[in-house]
Parts: sequence; structure tokens; C-alpha cells
Amino acid sequence: IFSVPLCLFLSCCVSLPFFLLNPLEVDGRMETGGDGREAHLFLELPQAVVYTIQGQQRTPVDTGAFSVLAVPSTPEELQAAAMVELGPHVLEGGEMLFAICGEYNIPLLKCIPIIKMEDRLYVFVLPDGLFVGFGFPEEVTAEELDTLEVLFAECASFRTKPRAPAARTPPESLP
Repeated sequence: IFSVPLCLFLSCCVSLPFFLLNPLEVDGRMETGGDGREAHLFLELPQAVVYTIQGQQRTPVDTGAFSVLAVPSTPEELQAAAMVELGPHVLEGGEMLFAICGEYNIPLLKCIPIIKMEDRLYVFVLPDGLFVGFGFPEEVTAEELDTLEVLFAECASFRTKPRAPAARTPPESLP
């Protein structure tokens, strides 16, 4: 499982155990695994490709359904996150959001920028310098991607890569 260790974020080196757990569906609900916390499915898109990105090189490393899960946080985890001002999006019940696809599990935090690089490619810039992209095929509708973007904008540091300016045609020379 690829997950982002919290020690990258917390100067006090407190770790959040649910970063290391693989969610499993049990009787229509999501469970985070060993510690018994139940995760709620916030959004699910039917298909995505996970890429690692280095410079211009994009390497597919996993595929599967893309989910955003709300995972309950313990008071200690919320206190640790608040101490270093991570800016996590915490829902009313003390839940934090995670983007999950295949073996990749990344928290939606204000300190992890998400950049829309292309129409269907979203890149997470992780603190250790790793770039992880999630690409969505045509089967994922524009409305579903709009919903995902609203979620990213609300819960993370979301921005869109500026488009290159259109090539200008040189003016015709006068006779």
C-alpha cells in the first residue's frame, strides 16, 4: 500500500494509523482495517489510472476505482494536525478525507497541492517531492469531474495549470 506517512507533515512525528490501512468494503460500508474505524464513502468514480510523474515522464503504476473516503480521526490525531497547522479538511464528525485508488491512499490536506495538469489529469504534489497523478478515462463524465474539482477546491490546495497562450500569427507585412 502506498500511503503518505504523517511524519512527513508533523514536526512532532505523530503518526496517523489510518494512513497505513487499506480500506475494505464490508456489508456496504468501508472499514479502514485493523483499528476498526469505519470510513464513509464520499465520492466514487468508476475508473482511474495512477501515475508517478518525474519531469515530463508519466509512468502508470496502478488502476482501479477512485474513491474519496471520510475517515474518523481520533482527538489526538486532530490535535497533532492542529499543532502544526496542516489545514486538514475536517468534517463535522471529526472525519478527514482521503483520495484512494488501487494501492494509493493520499490525504486531502491544504499542505498537499493538487494541480489539474490536463482535462482529466490531477497531480498531487507530496512533501517528499513525489508527484502522483490520477487520470480519468472518457467514461468518467464531465459532471463527475466537476464534483471532484469542487471537493478538491474545498478540501485541498487545488489549482489549474495555466494553459499556454495560443500561438500568435505574425502580422502580414505591408507592401
